[in-house]
Amino acid sequence: MKLKLWLVTMLLCVIAPLKANDVLQSLQHDIKIAQAALNKTEKQLARENSNLSRELLNAENAVLLLRKETEGVIRAQDEAALSIEDVENRLKQWQQQSQYQTHLLTRYLSESEITPKSDDLTELLALAKRSFSETQQRQGLFYQSEVVFSDGNTHQAELIDIGPFTYFKSDSTAGLIDKSSQHNEVAVLLGNAHDTLTQLKDTGSALLPIDPSNGRATMSLKQQESIISHISKGGVWVAPILLFALFALLISIYKLVQLVRLDKIVPAVTERLTNLNGEHSTLKLGNWQTELVEICKRTPIGQLRDDSLFNALNEQKKQLDNLLGAIAVTAAVAPLLGLLGTVSGMIETFKLMTLFGAGDPAAVSGGISEALVTTELGLVVAIPALLCHAFLSRKVKSHYHQLEQCAISLSQFNFNQNIELHKGAA
Repeated sequence: MKLKLWLVTMLLCVIAPLKANDVLQSLQHDIKIAQAALNKTEKQLARENSNLSRELLNAENAVLLLRKETEGVIRAQDEAALSIEDVENRLKQWQQQSQYQTHLLTRYLSESEITPKSDDLTELLALAKRSFSETQQRQGLFYQSEVVFSDGNTHQAELIDIGPFTYFKSDSTAGLIDKSSQHNEVAVLLGNAHDTLTQLKDTGSALLPIDPSNGRATMSLKQQESIISHISKGGVWVAPILLFALFALLISIYKLVQLVRLDKIVPAVTERLTNLNGEHSTLKLGNWQTELVEICKRTPIGQLRDDSLFNALNEQKKQLDNLLGAIAVTAAVAPLLGLLGTVSGMIETFKLMTLFGAGDPAAVSGGISEALVTTELGLVVAIPALLCHAFLSRKVKSHYHQLEQCAISLSQFNFNQNIELHKGAA
């Protein structure tokens, strides 16, 4: 019995490991199959993801194309929905732009001494390109042309374009050409440039003097003028402005002399008269103060004295204010006359622009500057007149205020008939 049990135990011990190994191998086989299936599934998902991404990109591109087509359709609809007025405004803007370009090209060609046969923009542009090309080819090369000197005589000379400057060289003189002119007018004569230009022509290199202002300094010197020539540009309206200026000047001098020659106001008249009261004494006063004191001596204290003093002060104030209003009128009228002259000059300028066009801005600006001369002259006359009126008015008010204070103090003063008054300065 014990032998049987022992045999069964040994058999179980041998069979158990064999079964465990089979189970482990089975599990490992199943895991490998699952991993292979997983890898296959992942590859399939990756392929499907790539296909879906490609389809999504194509769909986005299609959406963008549709969006652009939609914007084009909307723009076309907006263009079609524009009113006739908007189309006319746009056409007018294009015409103005075309006219501006035509004027620029015409001016450039006129400066290059080229006369176009028509105003066609395409032809003008072609001529401008050709002229520019010829100018570029001519840079650095001497060429023959006539030069107009300051005395009006013309001489044959050799010219050369170097950058923004044009030099000329004749038999004995040399200098710079005014490029803004159409007839090669001499801008600046350079004493030592003749030998330098000769050296440039012979050797191809030389140290040339330049004008840093590019002719503007010379133009500024030419435009300087005397005061008389400047004023004469104002035309017929200069005469009344100058007459008003002379009128205001004479009145100002007269009033200044009148105010300087006025008698000084003696202060504290009543106190001085009180100190003199009771004894035979004299007091020196000015003419107008003496008049006030005499009124007070003749009339008793009361309404009659006050009315007499008031009337006397009014007469004195009238003499002080006499002709001051004329200076104020000059200060007000002179700018208006200047503005009237400017308006008249502008009207004449616009008439010339209507007849001859506005192709040359320099001519138009010159007419406008001459029209503004009268405004300038009117202000030059008005400002001093206004200052003179203010100064003289202040002096008049100060003198009248002192007279008024004197009259107020005298209105209640009881006079002693023994007091004698002498006219004259205190």
